[in-house]
Amino acid sequence: MGIGLGLSMPVFSLTVQNAVSLRQLGVASASSQSFRSLGNTVGIGIFGAIMSSVMTKKMTSQFSGTAEDTLANIPPEEAGKLGQLMNPKILLDTPRLEQLKASLPNDIQPIATQLISSIKNVFSDALTTTFFVAACIMVLGAVVTIFLRVIPLVSASDFK
Repeated sequence: MGIGLGLSMPVFSLTVQNAVSLRQLGVASASSQSFRSLGNTVGIGIFGAIMSSVMTKKMTSQFSGTAEDTLANIPPEEAGKLGQLMNPKILLDTPRLEQLKASLPNDIQPIATQLISSIKNVFSDALTTTFFVAACIMVLGAVVTIFLRVIPLVSASDFK
């Protein structure tokens, strides 16, 4: 998605600049840049909210009920170590994750393995949903682009 967006930005800028008169070129360019920056900022917030919402729902469904009962019987020291599994940096650092699992008692290691699997699934689902929404927006943008009015590009000979 990033490559497509990166390639479309110069085309968008050229289209905006080509759609206005020469006297309004500076205003059009500045407005285009301003709206792109604003769109990037708002987009990050929207996609962050989507990801957070999906993660909250998935975490609630994954860890309610039986998970609470299982974790309630774990000693506080081991529970604190299991709590470190909520840190994405640890989940992505395989040697550190294995070291953390090895430091747990043998009877708690299967719980840790199940917890790691559940958390990774939650992150995966949240990322998949977020990218799916972004892909739908990109497709919508492509469809809208098809129906835009074609404006011939201005050439150097038009200024003479």
